Amino acid sequence: MQPVLDALPFAAALVNSAGSICAANRLWLALSGAALPGQSYADFCRGLGAAGSASGALATGIRDVLSGRQSRFPFDGPDGCRIIVTPYRDRELEGALILRQQAGGDVQPSPSDKMETLGRMLAGVTHDFANLITLIATSSEILLRRVGRDDPLRDYLEQIRLAADKGEQLTAQLLDVARSRPRKPSLLDLNRLVAEQARMLRSVIGENIEWETRLSPGLGLVWMEAGQLERVFLNLALNARDAMPGGGRIVVATANRVLGGEEASEQGVAPGPGIEVTVSDTGEGIAPETMAHIFEPLFTTKQNGRGTGLGLSTVSGIVRQNGGLVQVRSLPGRGTTFTVWLPQATPACGIPDAATPETPGADAGKETILLVEDDGTVRRLFAHILAARGYTVLEASGGEEALNIFGRRRDEIDLLCTDLVMPVVSGRELAERTLRQKPDLGVVYMSGYSTDALLSMGLLAPGVSYLQKPLRPDTLAAGVRQTLDRSGRRAAAVH
Repeated sequence: MQPVLDALPFAAALVNSAGSICAANRLWLALSGAALPGQSYADFCRGLGAAGSASGALATGIRDVLSGRQSRFPFDGPDGCRIIVTPYRDRELEGALILRQQAGGDVQPSPSDKMETLGRMLAGVTHDFANLITLIATSSEILLRRVGRDDPLRDYLEQIRLAADKGEQLTAQLLDVARSRPRKPSLLDLNRLVAEQARMLRSVIGENIEWETRLSPGLGLVWMEAGQLERVFLNLALNARDAMPGGGRIVVATANRVLGGEEASEQGVAPGPGIEVTVSDTGEGIAPETMAHIFEPLFTTKQNGRGTGLGLSTVSGIVRQNGGLVQVRSLPGRGTTFTVWLPQATPACGIPDAATPETPGADAGKETILLVEDDGTVRRLFAHILAARGYTVLEASGGEEALNIFGRRRDEIDLLCTDLVMPVVSGRELAERTLRQKPDLGVVYMSGYSTDALLSMGLLAPGVSYLQKPLRPDTLAAGVRQTLDRSGRRAAAVH
């Protein structure tokens, strides 16, 4: 929840059912007289400097929200601030959320500020969603390995695994919107990708829509992940199709384009050579009042059940994450053109080395692993996966319990495998404290957040072993094995 609080553009704090402030964002902590975590909400009410009756009214409102007597309590503070109290509930906490907006805070945030806030909140939600997908995907894989091909339960398990695969794709899409997904880039030829995708899309677009491609010869290369570029193209093509329910024409064109300094500065990107792709349709066009919202997550003008509201926000998130920009021109009744500009790849990008093929059974071992995960169901599942490969697994539900176990059994433990975002003691703090006692300890971090997001929060040091959730059994085991091998702690007991 902390990253979600920090993403809010106003002071915010969580109050637990006992009436204590249990979490707050930086804007809250910067307030003069604000109650700190561990203090009572009554301290916050008194800190406003309000007269006794006003302070009492706010305290009563917070208490009513905590007890369920009110679903929302607004309050105007004596200094002109606006306070909103709403119920809050997740798997760890049931309480109330207090939002405090400074006097004069009715100024609307810019579209980029709103997108940034929504993106960071989506990244926080996706962290929990990744845990759920991990449970479903990993459990179904384990069961599929144990049932025979003729077992009547196999079809059901296959359907569960397919659903998990779709959940992983949705997780990736949400992280694309949040601009928080880790990337595996390579050098890509946009002409080749458009030609390949066009063949696949013709059957999806429909026979009543004419499709034309205009591919510029001598097109430069881009440095990005192929799957991301495919999602950009797919979402723009489907958006164009949906704008022409009665049929029409889609034109896809590519070109080299140098972005000048003035335009680049206006768009917030670096100037220089780049590659652009335009997707034009002859559809209904976009109304001016709608244009300002088309890239917002979950915004859609389609009928219920026809759209998720993530298509164009996914395009914007991916393109911005890769240093590019998206522009749109449209006239109602005369069609729409989306232009995506991406920086041209430089020689410094290079091509990553090919992955070394894994040897069957190479992820097994006999070392002792301290596994720390605050979600009990995920922890037990990960412990089962590692124990099945021969490891001895010591489980801890949080940083404090892990430190107690480490203090008693430090000499036995070869590797710390820990979730990063945990209450009280974070995964990074846990690793730092254990490494001070045992410098050759292997460390693997896990989280549903991306590497970039965790680095920005100060929770992840560059160059460490990090596994992105959702996790499959082989991914977890391989990450543990590789870290143990790198740290030179492959147990002599492995025969």
